[in-house]
Amino acid sequence: MNPAPTPRTVPRYGCHECREDLETVMSGRATDSVRQAYEGHLRGCRDCRRVHRLLLELYEDPFDAPPEPPPEAQDQQFARIMAHTSSHATAPTLLGSMRTWLHRLPPAPPAWSLGLAGAAVIVALVWQPSAEPDDRDLQADLVALADAESLGEGSGGGIDHPAQGFARLLAGTADVDLPGARDPSGNTFPVGTRFKVPLHHGLQLTLAGKVLGNFTPGTEFDWTQASPELIRVDLRRGLLAMRYDRRTDDPILEINTPSAVVRVVGTVFTVQVDSEGDTTVSVLRGEVEVLGAEDGSVVAEVQAGYRYESRNATFSDVGRAEVTAALPLSNDPESMATGQIPASWVVPGLPAEPSARLLSAVPSPERVAEPPRHGPVALVTARRERHQPRASDTSLAAREDDGEELLTILVRDAQRSRQAEIRATMERCRRYYEDTEERYRAATCLASFLKRYGNSPLAVEGYLLVGILRMDYAMDFDAADMAFQEFLSRAPHHAHAELARYRLWLSATEDGRISQALERGREYLQRYPNGRYVGRVLQRFPELKSTL
Repeated sequence: MNPAPTPRTVPRYGCHECREDLETVMSGRATDSVRQAYEGHLRGCRDCRRVHRLLLELYEDPFDAPPEPPPEAQDQQFARIMAHTSSHATAPTLLGSMRTWLHRLPPAPPAWSLGLAGAAVIVALVWQPSAEPDDRDLQADLVALADAESLGEGSGGGIDHPAQGFARLLAGTADVDLPGARDPSGNTFPVGTRFKVPLHHGLQLTLAGKVLGNFTPGTEFDWTQASPELIRVDLRRGLLAMRYDRRTDDPILEINTPSAVVRVVGTVFTVQVDSEGDTTVSVLRGEVEVLGAEDGSVVAEVQAGYRYESRNATFSDVGRAEVTAALPLSNDPESMATGQIPASWVVPGLPAEPSARLLSAVPSPERVAEPPRHGPVALVTARRERHQPRASDTSLAAREDDGEELLTILVRDAQRSRQAEIRATMERCRRYYEDTEERYRAATCLASFLKRYGNSPLAVEGYLLVGILRMDYAMDFDAADMAFQEFLSRAPHHAHAELARYRLWLSATEDGRISQALERGREYLQRYPNGRYVGRVLQRFPELKSTL
């Protein structure tokens, strides 16, 4: 059991501390506690991982650095490098394996040091795009799709344009109430939308292309703000889980409840509001602050592995319900492949053996929540009974989706094939895709399918689906772009080329690459003036109406 901490006593370890410890860790002089804190922070911070990787490559592959120029020359050189690299929207050559450098221990460096000029030269070399050979190995392509990371426009985060301030449906269903007399039939929702998840459904959304949310049956919430400073959700009842891999300039995330304000910088966490309006906050990775609903003062700092209850201001261990709600948000490769609880999540009571980190091994909470007095708020279980919407259902489940029709076509084609193994593989991928709790695992399933059946006619559509799922569940917009472009290069006149070009536009939009999004949106409208997604492009960029 975790001892109950007192508010404001837990030391912080953020980007500032990580950068201060970087040299110590790289030189092999860090203590075990410093190294553990450093590596724990890297798992949740994309920008610090980037700095770590670049310097690790320098330490492991030394070179004869040129003499360090004077300060004036350094400034001029750095300005030229930044001017050159800013013209590239993506950097497709940055394909180092994330799993390799995230979990390896950096060796002691040789006896040489780096100056600004040497580091700038290496950064310039890393950012240079290079031509790829025409005959690429399929397995290498899949590694690239899983591990690509861009340093181009949008990599610093932030919300720079109103087109980014939308919530988008990924899976599940809910009744929605949009502001004004707007049509609720799409899958993109502006700030001010109210959601009510039915008791027999779940719901998964992205917020501003940055926050991935899983909302359990019976949850009611409002999407109330998306600004450069703040993303806010008002949770009225139910249980939500969120993953926020915050980048440098991204806004703060707040979950407002009747009894508290949960303030998040970047983490994996859950928030629950019961029928009495009391709030329970659980953290699996990172740390969150709980503020008073009336005066905004900090009442608790909740670290990973703890659950905080506002009703009696007590701490306890996270339980199975919170882990179950958050598991579909995992982007850990091992978790996606095997269903294990990610190694970066802190869950007290789990065995140390990685293969034993399963949901069934999570200890049940000691306290059993009282049933709601005004109707049940059902929590997600390990496997919910599927509920098929009725033909007359007007909820989101019956509305148009970006990828489900494509997957249905692929499964139908696979069923017509004489190869029973291909049919079985596609059927397994289909089951993952249709299950709101395990849909994130469909990406791994499809990657394995492509690797094994690369010569099959289904392979080209597989690239498109891998891109969709990498974008929606990993929020890896760079890998998604590569998958969509690979699909279009292989089959530019395919029946689903329109979907691929729409997704390329959507990826640039939600990643904050606004100039590229405008260019791609204009190209889409010119190519498909009566296309299926014209309304969605114009919803976010009304200025493109003149293109039609």
